[in-house]
Amino acid sequence: MSGLFVGPALLHGESTRVIRQDCLTGKPEPLLLSREDDVTIGSLRDPLWYLAIILGWLAIISLAGAWYAGRRFHALLKAPLTEEVEHLTHAWERRVIRWRAAGLALSGLSLLCLVFWQFVGMIP
Repeated sequence: MSGLFVGPALLHGESTRVIRQDCLTGKPEPLLLSREDDVTIGSLRDPLWYLAIILGWLAIISLAGAWYAGRRFHALLKAPLTEEVEHLTHAWERRVIRWRAAGLALSGLSLLCLVFWQFVGMIP
């Protein structure tokens, strides 16, 4: 069990840091092994999970947008060539590239969040 030591500055109304001391030895506990650090590391687990799920769904949505843009692009390639069709073909081609890049980036970030989530769960 740990005892708490509050310095004399707290008696005068000044804010100080609370130092945890071991009840048996009276020595201060190491700061890196305190329970506060465990709460900080453990509290990252839930936001990482939610972020991975959200990024995964956004990746699916953006890849669906890339699929739709690809369908429109291929449909425009079969249309008779006019100036407007040529302009639209270039526009939809750029959209395919953008949506696919966004989908792949979001899926990579989602996987990265899952790896960090797993890593944070392994820290005692």
